Amino acid sequence: MVSVPLGFEISGFDRSRIWVSQNGVFAFGFLENCSKEDEVDSFLVGIRYNLGDNEVVNVPVWTVGGGLRVSMNSTIRLSRDGRLILVDNPSGVIVWSSDTSSLGIRKASLLNNGNLVLVGIEDNVLWQSFNSPTSTLLPGQSLHFPQTLRAPSKKSISSYYSFVIRHSGELALVWENNVTYWSNHVNLLGSFKEAIFDGNGLLGLIDISNKTVWSISSKDFDEPSLTLRRLKMDSDGNLRIYSWNHVLHEWKVGWQAVENQCDVFGSCGLYSLCGLNSTGAVCDCLYQDSVNWGSGLSTVDSGSSGCKKMVDLGNCKMNTSMMVMRQTFLYGLYPPQDVDIMLSEKACKEYCSNDTNCIAATSKNDGSGICTIKRTSFITGYGNPSVSATSFLKVCLVPLAVSARGTNPDVTAKPISTSRGGDSKNFTAAIALIVSVTASGFVAIEMFVFWFMYRRRKLKAHIRIPFGKDAQMNAHYNSLIRLSFEEIKEITSDLANKLGPSVYKGALPNKTPVIVKALYDEEAASSSESPSERDIYMFGEMLLQIVTCKRDILGENLNHLVEKMSEELNSEDSIISEEVERVVRIALWCMQNQPFLRPSIGEVVKVLEGTLSVDRPPSAFAFRPDQMDGTVLTEVEVDSS
Repeated sequence: MVSVPLGFEISGFDRSRIWVSQNGVFAFGFLENCSKEDEVDSFLVGIRYNLGDNEVVNVPVWTVGGGLRVSMNSTIRLSRDGRLILVDNPSGVIVWSSDTSSLGIRKASLLNNGNLVLVGIEDNVLWQSFNSPTSTLLPGQSLHFPQTLRAPSKKSISSYYSFVIRHSGELALVWENNVTYWSNHVNLLGSFKEAIFDGNGLLGLIDISNKTVWSISSKDFDEPSLTLRRLKMDSDGNLRIYSWNHVLHEWKVGWQAVENQCDVFGSCGLYSLCGLNSTGAVCDCLYQDSVNWGSGLSTVDSGSSGCKKMVDLGNCKMNTSMMVMRQTFLYGLYPPQDVDIMLSEKACKEYCSNDTNCIAATSKNDGSGICTIKRTSFITGYGNPSVSATSFLKVCLVPLAVSARGTNPDVTAKPISTSRGGDSKNFTAAIALIVSVTASGFVAIEMFVFWFMYRRRKLKAHIRIPFGKDAQMNAHYNSLIRLSFEEIKEITSDLANKLGPSVYKGALPNKTPVIVKALYDEEAASSSESPSERDIYMFGEMLLQIVTCKRDILGENLNHLVEKMSEELNSEDSIISEEVERVVRIALWCMQNQPFLRPSIGEVVKVLEGTLSVDRPPSAFAFRPDQMDGTVLTEVEVDSS
């Protein structure tokens, strides 16, 4: 047993000085691996393993003050009056004390089992660290009501997670003392004594007659080669039993209370989703369209996703929409304000949509018909293919035409794998050849179609007889006429008589003088529209041309055209019908007369891909004036004089 006398001290400036147990397994002093350069109070004082130079394996097992952080200018001292104290220099303020000044302490010893004891004249133990556990139980250490194991925190003195033993003897993992997410479901009210962890890797509950009434054990239970074990409440909210592998020189997990890490309450922190992949639990943001915090609130310590606060629904510019999240369960924090009601999935979504206080809702697909309404903006959750629930998150609707549809962040594209490298190369070459041939075929067909349409238009222009007989013979003929660009060139002698910028003089076949003005793109388009807004309009027009197989769609009655198309789609395959209907809807939104109602090109692409849903457009449509062929619009004014 290694003992130190009264007056022994270790300074934070001399952190290399440590107090080691006789077997060399444990060390007491300032814990170097807890230092953070960006924090002033960043050191812990306590007992750690002493298993070599690798700081990762030298984990703390007991800390002064339950994880109290101090500056480098601090001292841990066994004072002359028998107290073990932690002093903050140079003020001399005692930030922690063992309160043993009146017990007759003569020395302190660090035992081989990791227990720090203060002993009296006859070597009787008057104070010991085993009686005030922090985050870890060592073999032979017990837990009594109302003691707890508090998970270490990286941002504050105390963590949100703790392992507790209740008055009934129930062992439980709790969050913030009000949410229990794991327990052993034992009720021994008045008849239990303690929970003890032994060297074989067994955690047992002992009654007043010293019988084990409940226990769990590590998967390497009772292996003689494993001499070092520990039970720790980890910072991620899970309780685990670790065993030291002296061959691999690392700690191995032999048991953990919550098998699925996503089942730990608030595992990923605020505004995050916990999911699973091949390596384990992963965290992702609940909603990508978020804003900076600005409120000074901190997230759950264990959450590493760093997701930002969601948009305040009261600041939505237009309206709100419900984002659908399949196979996802959402729940509220700070504090939990979930309300369960009996509703179908559709009714659950509508209820939350109509409730101004509802932020999110979860409909369980397990046959219970329970709809959980969440009225707090502090939300987290988990999702994976085994979750039988659908959640709805209320978000701002931007723009009016498009509402977001939730996607599964854990679903990734799986590459095609082959067993031999040669086969992989051949397969890639074959795919490249097929793509090239297909692309070349499409280009050739498009070139032929454009050439055919151009030749047909030229032929019609060549054989067309401008003006009717009356127009040629009757000098008083007066009617609204429409001329092609070739006819404009004919009546103006190939635009020879120029009166001003883009203004030309001509004469009809009946000798009526006319004035022709050319309106170019920037003159024809509305001055209130940006180039991108005009591009969206023309893209919508092109989509309708593709769907209807008609070039001149602006000359049609669009309401009649959409009704006719709906009748045709009802008789076709439902999947194809939905895709075509989605194209028609986004096309009509693109052609809205109000530029601010038109979606962005990114939203159009997502709708066409099927990752975004699109609302039904208004029944009334307004369009910009029709345009002539070519790059100009032509206006003919007849001189009445």
